[in-house]
Formats: sequence, structure tokens, C-alpha cells
Amino acid sequence: DHQSAVNIARFSPCGKMLASASDRQIVVYVASNPSVWVNIDDTKNLEKLWIRPSLSEIFDLQWSVDSSCIIIGAVETKAEIVRLSTRQSLILPGHNSYVQGVAWDPLNQCVVTQSADRSCKVHQIKYKYGTMVKLSNRGHNVIRMLAAPSNKDSNAVLT
Repeated sequence: DHQSAVNIARFSPCGKMLASASDRQIVVYVASNPSVWVNIDDTKNLEKLWIRPSLSEIFDLQWSVDSSCIIIGAVETKAEIVRLSTRQSLILPGHNSYVQGVAWDPLNQCVVTQSADRSCKVHQIKYKYGTMVKLSNRGHNVIRMLAAPSNKDSNAVLT
């Protein structure tokens, strides 16, 4: 179902969906029941949703707690949140290098983007019924990753 190499695949928290991402698209396979995955031979009998996010070369993806949204990290130094039902999206900019990891808080209050620029950004989110996920007015927090100490600095304390 993909036209290029698949970079990542993840099951949804509800267990009924499997998202796989390649360079230019996400394919979400939908099963009627989570037990279908154990005995699947082929995807012909599964419903498929094709999503073309605005970002390309997807490195990572993660599901929202309620399985309604996916966050993706990509080469373009940004992440993107996509709501499956409407295909609405929200871009999370701010890194200086590619976004190689994303995470969705299990309490559904924030998402984290992790970049090759050695930073993690914690984006606080809020919901409004029937609308797309929004960043809260408080914005985001940046966590800088420090380089690991060399052997000669092994007694140093990182602050």
C-alpha cells in the first residue's frame, strides 16, 4: 500500500488500528476487532485510510490516547498532529534539525517532540469539542540535552 519504504508502524491504543508511515504518506489499517491482527494473512479485507500530511520523510509517529489523532515527526524540523476523522492538521515548528521522535502524554495534556538538535520540546495541548487539537496559550517548554561526559569527565556533575 506504500510507494516507498515504510519507516514506522504503530498500533492505536484502542487496538483496532495500525498506522504505518513512509516518506510521503500514512496508511491506517482499520480492523473490526483487535483480535483480527493475530490471524491476518493480508490487508485486502481491512478498511484503509490514506493520509498525506504536509510533512515528508516521516521518522516517527504516535497515537493520541483516544486513538483520534496521530502526531508525526519528520525531516523538515517540524512535527504535525493530524486528526483522522477530518484530516485537519496542526504544525509544531521550532526545532533546528529533523524531528526523530514524538510522544503523546498518557494523560492527554501534552505532546513531546525530540530532535537531532539535542532538544525535546513539551507542547501543552488543549481540546475544544469538535475542533482540532490546539496548543495552549502557554506554548511549549524546551529541554536541552547535554552531551554525555567523556571518560576524563566521568566525575563531573551535570547541572
